[in-house]
Amino acid sequence: MTKQEVSMLHERTLMHMFSKNIGRYENYVPISYLYRSKPQQYFWNIYNKTNGIMYKYIKNFGGDPSSSLNRNLHGLFFSANVSSTTGLPPAVSYYGDQRIHIPVSFMINSDRNLYFADFYCHYTKHHVTLVVTLKGTDADLFCRERLLSLNSKFNKFLFRRPHETHAMVSTKVTVEVFYTESINIFELLNDRVAFESFVPQKGNAALKTYVGLPKRKDCKICNLKTNDS
Repeated sequence: MTKQEVSMLHERTLMHMFSKNIGRYENYVPISYLYRSKPQQYFWNIYNKTNGIMYKYIKNFGGDPSSSLNRNLHGLFFSANVSSTTGLPPAVSYYGDQRIHIPVSFMINSDRNLYFADFYCHYTKHHVTLVVTLKGTDADLFCRERLLSLNSKFNKFLFRRPHETHAMVSTKVTVEVFYTESINIFELLNDRVAFESFVPQKGNAALKTYVGLPKRKDCKICNLKTNDS
């Protein structure tokens, strides 16, 4: 996918978010944490084998199959998806039964850049993938050349004002964040800025993690080209 096509996909995303089908007005809720759900064995390995380091991994084929991120960029996926009424994450997880919650201020701040990368669906609510990079890194340069840069202080998906510890996230799409650095979760947990929780798991977490689910090919909302176009 070219940078021009990413921009076209961004425009298509905004058209969907502010269409009559999902409401005329902007809907945002405050969030203080981004969270990552994995099976308990995943966290056990981090605690016992990697000295608390949650290592980044190569991006799978989830989302748009033409995304330049696929098999090119390393990172960690976090979710900003919360209920519009309670402000809480979903009560079940499709990616594992253990979660780590990390302050949104750890990722959305003046030391990092924010990019729009993808817009897709799996027959239900549409998803938006944002990428967070550490400024000046190879990953940052990669994204600057291929993705659409966003203002982290205000955009239509996820933004944080400098004087606030929380961020505002749209509830019209499911916002996910691909963070391109490894994280020492031992430090965050010991400093009590991050915390863990447990939820029931549904589905095959390994399939979604290692293979990835490609976007729905015939959706006329999130595809630049469809089978019948």
